Parts: sequence; C-alpha cells; structure tokens
Amino acid sequence: MFSLEVNGHSKATLDCYSVMRILNFEEREVELALIRTHNYKKAIASVFVTTNNDYNSWILWINDFVITREFKPSLCIKSGLGKLCVFNYDISSLLNLSNFVNFRIKYTGTKSIVVNNLVLFGETGEPNYNSFYEYKIGPKIISDIKFDLKDRSIIKLLLLSGERQKIALRVNGEDREIKVGSQFEENELVAEGEVKLISSSNFILGFSFIKNLDKEEDSKYMLEKRKIMESSRRKVV
Repeated sequence: MFSLEVNGHSKATLDCYSVMRILNFEEREVELALIRTHNYKKAIASVFVTTNNDYNSWILWINDFVITREFKPSLCIKSGLGKLCVFNYDISSLLNLSNFVNFRIKYTGTKSIVVNNLVLFGETGEPNYNSFYEYKIGPKIISDIKFDLKDRSIIKLLLLSGERQKIALRVNGEDREIKVGSQFEENELVAEGEVKLISSSNFILGFSFIKNLDKEEDSKYMLEKRKIMESSRRKVV
C-alpha cells in the first residue's frame, strides 16, 4: 500500500488522465503533453499499466529528465485482462522546472502492454487553507474504505476494479450506487458525517481526496491536458 497524507494549512490537487495506449514491438512510444497550473512543493505520479508478460522494459521521462529505466511496479493485482501494475514516482523536484510538462514512455519490450492512466497528486503549499488530503493506492477490501467527516467536505474517489461491478456508497445510512470497472471511474460528492463504501470485492484501487469547505475555491486541474501524441518505430530489417 502506498500512502501520502497532507494535513495542515495547505492546498492539494488530484487529477486522472486517461492514456489507453497499446505499446508493443511496433508501437513503441506514447507522450502526454500537459501545462502546469500551479507550483508544487510535493508531487507524486502514478502510472497504471496492464500486462500479461513476466518481463517488460521501458524508459519514462518528464521533459528531458529520465525518471526510470526499470519496469518495477509498486504493486500488481490480477484482473480479467492480465496483471494491473501500478508505478509510483516522486516528481517533486521536476514538476516546477517548466510550465510545459511532457510525460513520455518508450517501451523496449517485445510483447504488448497497455498504458491505462496517469494519476497526479500534488501539494501546492498555498497559505490560508485548513484542509486534510489523503492519497492512497493499493489492493483494498472495499468495506475498509470509510470516512468520518466532522465538517462538510468534498470527497473525490477514483476507483478501479479488475472486473465491471456496482458498489454502494453509503452516506449517513443512505446508499448511492457507483459503477466500477477496469478504467477509473471518478466520483465526487459533498458530505458530512459517516461515509462508507460497501462491496464484496477484494480488489479495488482507490484514491481519496478530502477538502474541508471552510475555505472553498474553484478547483483547477493540477496540469491542463493538451494532447496525447503517439509515435511508432518499426524494426529495420
């Protein structure tokens, strides 16, 4: 389980970008071009990949800086499409170097993988915020996800499962239905009191983003999505 908590006078953002690109022997690269909208004192990038392979290799960049040359996931879970692997990187020292941010992956393996999503969490350090933010990732029994909110707050959930299903979100005893599948489903609500997710599934990946509404402002994306570019390189015989 990967976990990061920010508790105090600060502001944070949580954003999910859909990539959905197959990389293999012929299609080698994918690039996600973004524009930074804040300065960040802390930033985490999580990359989600589906694979059926025992061995994979890649290179991951932000702009001209190599983040990793190793395909070593933080964790993997089984799904109907193979193994869903998650990679977490601390990019705090890189994100503020330019207003234009390019995430680029070059796949150097032979069998196909699918790059599903890029999720970014960042703490801005802006003053005059009395907020609590929680960023967690990992296989989780869904009944364990529970919040007890003393103040009116925003909850932002990005949920994913190995199979398509419906789960219940219980707010102060009242159930709301949520659909969950192999792609992230974003759910956001304002609530106060007890909030609980109810399901029999043991394989859910969830992110929670909680903001006290004492000082609510219009939220902005951490990075503004501009374009997704693909390039392919074929083997020269």
